Amino acid sequence: MSTTTISRQGRTVALAAATIAMTIAPAAPAGASAAKLSVNRYLPGTYTVSVDGVFTMTQGQAQGLINNGYRIEYRLWGDDTDFDDLLLGPIFLTRPPGGLSATPLGLEFHRFGHLRGSQLNEDDSFFDRHDELYAVVTLKNSTGTAVRAFGTNHVEGYF
Repeated sequence: MSTTTISRQGRTVALAAATIAMTIAPAAPAGASAAKLSVNRYLPGTYTVSVDGVFTMTQGQAQGLINNGYRIEYRLWGDDTDFDDLLLGPIFLTRPPGGLSATPLGLEFHRFGHLRGSQLNEDDSFFDRHDELYAVVTLKNSTGTAVRAFGTNHVEGYF
């Protein structure tokens, strides 16, 4: 288990700041953005972890963001009652073929990798072995400032 943690209160503050940034950033208009986290068995003890989604905007706006150095960052977290464990990240997605593309839906992103179950095992106490994972996806401008952010669905299992 990673020693890096984030409190629920701290995560709320960070997401609130990203929401404020989203309302004042004309280059990335708000929309029905979404992301999905998937975790599937690949080989014994190994899983394919993928984060896929879209920041909704026009294709032209999405291409403009890519051309101007915008990138997407995601972090994989283990969900816990008091503190959430950082399991992986930050992972940066950049211009094609780096995981970003401008499509009619907007700024789409796709990333997958293979992780050992031990990397995903965020609950290893005697009282709690059930793991709950989610990712936070952040759109950042060329200077690294967060413009928009949102979380994925939660994936549960015993990794």
